[in-house]
Amino acid sequence: MRKFLMICLTIVASLNVMAQQKSKTDYMSITIYEYRSLQIGRIHNMIVTRTDTAQLQIDIDLKSHGKMKDYLANHEDTLLTALKPYFNAGWKLVSASVEVSAFQGNTDGATYRYYFTREQ
Repeated sequence: MRKFLMICLTIVASLNVMAQQKSKTDYMSITIYEYRSLQIGRIHNMIVTRTDTAQLQIDIDLKSHGKMKDYLANHEDTLLTALKPYFNAGWKLVSASVEVSAFQGNTDGATYRYYFTREQ
């Protein structure tokens, strides 16, 4: 009977240890910069930074041209199209923010930040 209790306790203890193990979580941030200036024109840039500090810089076209009535829909479509490969790769959006800037003179811009996680 004592052996049986020891085996049961061992099994229960090992199950408890396995239940406490957590999978590794990777983190990634994507920052999209959009600036317009009369002096330098338009800058649209996307920077992807992962947990392993690998960084990728991509020039993107945010479709900020054309008729005003189509501008918002085109802009939103471009943002989601830029993020879609990360969603397809299993990344989950944790939070998002936007910062709109008005600078001196004829310069304005926006910075979009997206934070993702993925379980390994």
